[in-house]
Amino acid sequence: MKLLERIKKLSLPTLKKSKPQIALQVGQRFIRLLKSGEKPSFPPQEVIFEDGDENKKITVLKDLVNKFGIQGEGVITCIPATDGMLKLYKYPSTISQKDLENAINWIVKKNQRK
Repeated sequence: MKLLERIKKLSLPTLKKSKPQIALQVGQRFIRLLKSGEKPSFPPQEVIFEDGDENKKITVLKDLVNKFGIQGEGVITCIPATDGMLKLYKYPSTISQKDLENAINWIVKKNQRK
């Protein structure tokens, strides 16, 4: 109960209106780029990739930066939870070594298809 009382008494700073930012979302098969703010200088961009080639993503991102003259701005980035989350799997302690290896291989193959 003491913690609740202390939380109620906290004084939080007020948030100031921030300058427009660039938002970048990178997934395994896409890049999304947009500028937030009242007057964005370019329309939202989305590029879809058939494969997850990192070099293609970097090239496309460089091209977008040059095309829209993005320079000296703060960037907010994120990756989708499906690309960045750690997944834990539990198996019974009585499972054989061979069955455990097969189960792990199956999970890896299943996740590679996504």
